[in-house]
Amino acid sequence: MVLCIVDATGIQDYIFGSNRLQENLGASFLVAQATGSWVKECLPRPHNLTPDGQVDPDRRLEADEKQKSELLYSGGGNAVVLLRDDSPARAFAGALSRKVLSEAPGLELAIYFEEVEFAELNATVMSRVQEGLAA
Repeated sequence: MVLCIVDATGIQDYIFGSNRLQENLGASFLVAQATGSWVKECLPRPHNLTPDGQVDPDRRLEADEKQKSELLYSGGGNAVVLLRDDSPARAFAGALSRKVLSEAPGLELAIYFEEVEFAELNATVMSRVQEGLAA
């Protein structure tokens, strides 16, 4: 499995790059979109989201061999996604990058991948992923 971390970098500069309140609010909305609804939109199907975009806790990647992705967390300029293998992981990163480039020019995303075993998903793996993202 592939653990993918999405991090919107330079959020403060992106949001406050203008002194106009309306532009700041728009930039803040785009950051939320990039790591929220656009992540959900770009997730390879089948995934663990309901038709209204909510996480279904009963749909787990480990339990369903047909499922390609599972959204673990989304919010605050970050998202964490678990993907079946490298192919849907690359497709997800490409789709999300293209969406951000077209809809939120200037917003930078760092996308980091780490091959993991499901049993490994714990603080140790998350620590390694955070170190890789910081590099």
